[in-house]
Amino acid sequence: MDIWDILLKQNEPTLSIQVIDEPLHCLRVNEPHGRLVACGSQNGTVTLLELSDNLCIQQKTEKALVNGVRIVECKTKTFLL
Repeated sequence: MDIWDILLKQNEPTLSIQVIDEPLHCLRVNEPHGRLVACGSQNGTVTLLELSDNLCIQQKTEKALVNGVRIVECKTKTFLL
């Protein structure tokens, strides 16, 4: 499973972990903060992950920063076309 923090890195995942020894079939994130993530395989194996605050709690400026990254990416892709 790859976990991305696009404010930290845009070209590669922040964290890559092998949750189970077979392909993931489903994923469920708890609400409202997304701290707990359940990953399941097709044969019924379930793994529960607990994410750090840095990956699941939105900082005050984070929404504006992500929007800025998105705008720059859209302009760059349009320009390159």
